[in-house]
Amino acid sequence: MLKARTNLVSKDNPYLFAQIKKSLKWINGSNVLKKIAFDCGAQHPESLTSSRLRKQIATVLQILNLSEIEMEQIATFMGHTRKTHEKFYRYVSIYLKICSHIIFSGCDKLKIF
Repeated sequence: MLKARTNLVSKDNPYLFAQIKKSLKWINGSNVLKKIAFDCGAQHPESLTSSRLRKQIATVLQILNLSEIEMEQIATFMGHTRKTHEKFYRYVSIYLKICSHIIFSGCDKLKIF
């Protein structure tokens, strides 16, 4: 990727995911996700958003029962503080218990709804 960059991106652009042959801007991940969601033929492409992806990641991470340090690292990676992560992405424990049971027991035929 970095080899191809020299022919496609301005030398002055510091971003790893830089816009091609444009000024000093970066590629907007949300716009890319939206375009791919529509282009791939998903039945409900409007539901494939970066916000929902973040919530899905946060839910799975809760099931993994990570340490405080690991949660801090993930929250930073996702672009917010651990406090924000806990406030907006935490689910009630019964929901997590159900998810954990389904994931770790391998119940692919379990019907909840």
